[in-house]
Amino acid sequence: MTSLFLSLSFSLSLSVDTAMVLSHILIDFPQQTTCQRCNQQVLTSPQHVRGCYAWFMCVFIFIFGGFLGCFLIPLYAKGFRDVHHMCPSCQEVLFVRKRF
Repeated sequence: MTSLFLSLSFSLSLSVDTAMVLSHILIDFPQQTTCQRCNQQVLTSPQHVRGCYAWFMCVFIFIFGGFLGCFLIPLYAKGFRDVHHMCPSCQEVLFVRKRF
């Protein structure tokens, strides 16, 4: 009986972890949520903003040989930027995904 309970609890925790990973994969795209300021159900509008990770990568690439302007790539590539999810109605920042 104890082994059945342990296997059941392990499988439940495994499925919860999978759901958490999937939510982090889709975080760069618009999300359906309720705005806390205007209390409306909205589809967020993500804004890509330069953050610490982009600047850190610029310095890192510059130090290790990116002298011909290659070190500026992280400032313009969306994959290195933080994502600010904003409410399209009231322009309130609802969630910020930091890269670093």
